[in-house]
Formats: sequence, structure tokens, C-alpha cells
Amino acid sequence: MKIVIASESYYPTVSGVAVFSRYLAHGLADRGHEVHVICPATKFSNYDEQEGKVQIHRLRAIKNPFRPKLKVSFFPNKGVYDLMHKIKPDIVHMQDPTSICSEVLKTAEKMSIPTVITNHFAFDYVLSYLPWLKPFHPIIAKQLEKYLLGIYNRCDFITFPSKTISSQFDKMKLRTPSMAISNGVNLEQFFPNYNFETMKQRFIIPNKPIVLHVGRLDQDKNSDQVIKAFIEIRKQFDAFLLICGEGNMKEKLINLIKEAGLDHSVRFIGFINHQTELPEIYQMATVFITASTIETQGIVALEAMASGLPLVVPNAGALPELVKDGVNGYLFEPNNVTDLANKSIEILKNKDLAKKMGETSLEMVETHQIEK
Repeated sequence: MKIVIASESYYPTVSGVAVFSRYLAHGLADRGHEVHVICPATKFSNYDEQEGKVQIHRLRAIKNPFRPKLKVSFFPNKGVYDLMHKIKPDIVHMQDPTSICSEVLKTAEKMSIPTVITNHFAFDYVLSYLPWLKPFHPIIAKQLEKYLLGIYNRCDFITFPSKTISSQFDKMKLRTPSMAISNGVNLEQFFPNYNFETMKQRFIIPNKPIVLHVGRLDQDKNSDQVIKAFIEIRKQFDAFLLICGEGNMKEKLINLIKEAGLDHSVRFIGFINHQTELPEIYQMATVFITASTIETQGIVALEAMASGLPLVVPNAGALPELVKDGVNGYLFEPNNVTDLANKSIEILKNKDLAKKMGETSLEMVETHQIEK
């Protein structure tokens, strides 16, 4: 088939949607399909790229005012129209309900092309960027729901990354057939078989138990809670915090660390190569933690599991589908920094427990292998 994958986020942008879209594109191309990705450019001009067997069409874009690291295409209608009529796809798969994807949907309808969309969207993601409108959040959420249903009910099929998110939409007036299908993870890429000593030397990481956080450092991800929890961890245990990611909260997080006098115990390493370097970063860790409550599944959690790590995650969003409390990690009370710290310490202090939980993570993640 000729397949168009439309996404507002694609490599080199680092996000769950970008990772999933890339996995999907290359997986389908490897099966013999002709795959085209339509996504934002890294600059204000249109251009094409070839990435292995995948053809990438980038439409001119500007900085997202809420997330400067993310580009957004401005009035992509002509670019989308031209590409769709040139490619003439058999089917399109959209990853977002906005911008490029909404134009792809509109054009596909006119061309009578079947459409699939995956919902990676959580309402709290948008609301977290509008704190000054908190009294109006219920009204805004209702309007967002109305907008999403307006998009999704025009599609032929919807997939959700988890049963948790799928069940949320069951309560809405969703008419389109749907199914919960995992985002998947490349088990071979993250399986624990790396010699990471060179990486440790490169980032000057000491030989201590390592608490790892991977993800965007933005307010919707509650990344400040990770820092506050680590400050509490350090009062009881000599660990090192490794943070992989960028975002608009980074300076605030660095200041929190400085105020606590823990500069020597934390390393911010920014975004690194997802394919080659990130797997080694996971291998260094003793425990993986996140405070994000908006995960529609949690690709970084899947990667941590595939790396044989125990996890400490909030009992929120779809994360409880991946982490079973006391089995391959712990669930903590959302927004409770002390609970996050205490459950992390429990794993850090008990090597046998950490090993057992990590092995269980490897067993549990097998059902999420990307080939499926």
C-alpha cells in the first residue's frame, strides 16, 4: 500500500508521538509498503528527506509558543493538498487532531481515502499550559472534548495506546470504531546488553546508585516533583540523579538543585540520540522515576521496562497498566513528593528487590514488542 503518516511531531523532535510515528513508519516500510510521513519542518520552508525506506515531507513551521522546542506548521493546507494529490495514498494514519493532521483529514475526505487516527492526547496536557484560567478548566475541557469528537467521528477507525484512555472515550459520544493497541517498544534496542562505562565517563557520572528520569522538562510532566523527591531521597540515601530531556522548566529545575546544594549529585544531559545513546543511559540506572500524570501509555516507561529496570510512577493516567505495585516497581500517590521519594528509597536500599523487579519488567514488556 501507499501509506501517509501525518504527525505534528517527528524525529529529530523527541516526544512519545515522535518515537511512535518513527517506529510505525519504518515498521510498515520494512514490510514492503510505500510510506510517506508528513510533518513540520525544522525551519520556515518546505523540503523532503529520505530516511531509509521512508519518505519524509516537511512543511514550513514556526516555534510553538507553549513549547519552543516543538515546531508547528502554519496554514499547511496548500502543502498538504499538493502532497496528498501527488502521493495518492491508499490510506492515511494521523497522530494528532490539529494543524497538519486536520488538513490531511479534510483532504482525505475529499479524495475518499480511508483514515485512521491514534489518540495520544490527554486533556490535562492542554490545561497544564493554562494555569491562569484554572476556574475555567471544566469549560475548556468540555470544548476540547467537543473538538476531539468532531475530528474523531469523521475518521474510519481510532486506536488508543492503552485501555485506560480507550475507556475514557467510551463515556463520550464516540461513534467511530476503535481499539486499544500498544505504542510498542523495540526490545532489541533497549535489552540490557550494553557496556556503558564510556558513557559514564563522557557525562562524568560517579559509581553510585542512579535515579533516572527521561522525558520533557515541561510543566505538564511535573518534572519539578522529580527534583523535590530527589532532594528528599538524598537526606536518606547517597544516590545520583540523571535527567535526560529538555524543556521550558529546565532553568527552574537547575535552580531548585542549586538551592538544595546538590549540584554535585545531579546531571542534566539534555536530549541525546534515541537510537544509539539512550539505551546505554537506561542501562546505567538503578531505578526509573517519573511524576507525569498525563501519560496515554508512557513510551519512556516501556523503554525502562525493556531495559530491565524497576519503576516508580504515579498511580494516574495509563501508567498503572505498565507498573504493577510491588511487582515491577511501585505506584505512588499523584503529586505526593514524599511518597515518590520513599518508594524510590525502598528500591535503592534493596538490591535484591531492585533486581527481581527489573527482571519482572523484562517479562511484562514482552507483550509490547514493536513487531506485534
